[in-house]
Amino acid sequence: MKVIPEPQKSAHSQADAVRAFLGLRLSTQCCDRLQKAQQQLALDHAAEPIRWSPRANLHLTILFLGNQQREHLHQLTEVLAQQPGIQAFSLTLNGIGGFPASRSNIIASHIDDSPQLFNLHRHALKIVNGLQIPCDTRTFTPHVTLGRCKNSIGIEKTPFRCTTTASALTLFRSETLAHGPRYTVLAEFAFL
Repeated sequence: MKVIPEPQKSAHSQADAVRAFLGLRLSTQCCDRLQKAQQQLALDHAAEPIRWSPRANLHLTILFLGNQQREHLHQLTEVLAQQPGIQAFSLTLNGIGGFPASRSNIIASHIDDSPQLFNLHRHALKIVNGLQIPCDTRTFTPHVTLGRCKNSIGIEKTPFRCTTTASALTLFRSETLAHGPRYTVLAEFAFL
């Protein structure tokens, strides 16, 4: 497990904040197939200014935490490490299209309904709320973001299917850089 750097002992400041989220990493096979799909979509929509997600950033967000003090992330890590084991489960990515609708500025792979996935989201939300850590409260709509466009474009759903195993919950740091976001693993909690 990676360790989050210790919080500074000074008064909290924005510099102490870490933009973070809980998510699932995808199998190598799914990442390979998604990258090929991105390449085809880039050819099909060459006139559109789409910023494609790098292969290393492909993931499924379980809960976006936003900017958090390091001490909150330490508390969350400690609690997650003590949770009873969660069974690994399968997820199926099914189709690629606009998100949340066909006319959108996000291109994503959609996820088939999965009770285990929604249970994991509820479990993570319950832990975060119990620690009184503020987080995103929007309705959980699982997807894997493949690209973003400044303006809304029409992307009709295209066939795509890949199954991956959710084998660990990952705490990611998200840094916004000039060329796009960079995600770094802060901690990972293996499922059974």
